[in-house]
Amino acid sequence: MNVLSMKIQSRVGMIESVVEAFTSIAQSLAVSEENRWDIEISLREALANAILHGNHKDESKSVTVRFLWDEKQFILSIKDQGEGTSSTPPPLPTAEETPEDFFPPLHGRGKLIIASKMDKSIYQRRKIGLGRLLRNPPPPPGQPTPSPPP
Repeated sequence: MNVLSMKIQSRVGMIESVVEAFTSIAQSLAVSEENRWDIEISLREALANAILHGNHKDESKSVTVRFLWDEKQFILSIKDQGEGTSSTPPPLPTAEETPEDFFPPLHGRGKLIIASKMDKSIYQRRKIGLGRLLRNPPPPPGQPTPSPPP
């Protein structure tokens, strides 16, 4: 399993540098557009939560990001220096519920988005772990299945 760790200052403007590192990894793995997009959205939401809600935008604090990956899965670990959060991810709303029914305005939507995009999300006191199996969509009918990258 490959590993990349980064520590960033607790500033919203730093999110893009972490996304760029993820994009580079995703390109090297030839990750499908759907997988890349879902992981990127989740990464952005988790980083925003860590910076805004965990560290309360305190630039003297940092956020540690760890990527673990191979050709079958991608795992993210994001740790802030805040007080902590609920240890359980929110349940997804039913078809009859809307996010507005489910969460107060401006709070909890990031966790809901993450839960809908990742295969697994684990919330610990000051840390979130996210996992995604790298499922590639089947090729169009009549097209050969692409071989994995070397």
